[in-house]
Amino acid sequence: MDGNNGSTHWINGSLPIYIPNGAAMFAFTSALFIIFVGIVGNLITIFALYRFSARLNSYATTTFVINLAIADLIFCSAVLPLNAGRYLTRSWPFGSFTCRLYPVFYYGTVASSLMLITVITINRLIMIAFNQRYQRIYTKRCTHLQIAFCWLFSFGIMAVPMFELWGRTGLHGPTFSCTILRDQWNRSPKKYLFTLGFVMPMSVIVCCYTIIMVHVRRQTRIVRSNKINRRGANGGNPSMNTKSRTSKRDLRLTLLISVVFGAFMLCFMPLFIGNVILPDDRAPYFHVLASICAWTNSCLNPFIYFALNPRYRNAFKRLFNIRSSYSINESAVVVVASAIVADHSSSMLTNGKRNSKCSETAIKL
Repeated sequence: MDGNNGSTHWINGSLPIYIPNGAAMFAFTSALFIIFVGIVGNLITIFALYRFSARLNSYATTTFVINLAIADLIFCSAVLPLNAGRYLTRSWPFGSFTCRLYPVFYYGTVASSLMLITVITINRLIMIAFNQRYQRIYTKRCTHLQIAFCWLFSFGIMAVPMFELWGRTGLHGPTFSCTILRDQWNRSPKKYLFTLGFVMPMSVIVCCYTIIMVHVRRQTRIVRSNKINRRGANGGNPSMNTKSRTSKRDLRLTLLISVVFGAFMLCFMPLFIGNVILPDDRAPYFHVLASICAWTNSCLNPFIYFALNPRYRNAFKRLFNIRSSYSINESAVVVVASAIVADHSSSMLTNGKRNSKCSETAIKL
């Protein structure tokens, strides 16, 4: 049938369908579940961090994290529903124009996520290893420019096949998937896009974490060698404790971002292996499972934020008006302390009155 009409289905015709019906239905069910969890989780992340945590929102890292949640939200709300319909019908039922746009949004949002993780990693590197320059580099203007670059770069590179400057976007019949195809001159930009959108940012991330690890180990050796002197200095200089707490907070946030990057790699690695090593007509269940693993990354980050970072966790709790155990214990301490002070004051007042009566009696005698 003609794919130019948006209401008609693109049927594979005589081409063999590589994905069995059972695998397709499993992918459809998984897509529905990930859509629900991803939309709810990322919306909660955006609202919690943007509206209910003014202090966190002043940090550049939080602004990057909010944009990362927006990228995952776009993937769950715009890309995955099309995937669900594709696997349900085992065809592309959305027309040729949507088929040309689909790879742009799929690869664009994935590239945006990785680019945002990259700029967050660079942010952590500067905060930990080059702290004196942090405030000068991460102004609001510079932060917004970095975010704009991540989005424009990620979707800009996808304009190359979309406008058929190099390769093209369209339907691959046997897998009923709209993807990047070879053009009429048999050219494909996949290697170029893979290098720019994946290899380059991944290399930057690995280099940044290598420098961070070297810096932290060096600082740890210095701290251990001066442990006795530091203990003595901390007793008379409270600012040293504040600096230590700040350093621990930065390292916790750096650990959080490294886990986000690790989750991204684990989720997308099966898809990369399948696309590079296995042909489309072999191991169809592996290809479907690899796709589901890649989709899962779009709903994982809210759980990572909640589990690993207490500041983000408090922002989530404030969204649902949940008081943390720390605040409850703190309130209890204040109440007990107030009761002790009040009791102490009343006892002093009673003793004072008793002493004054004794004095009066002694004078009379």
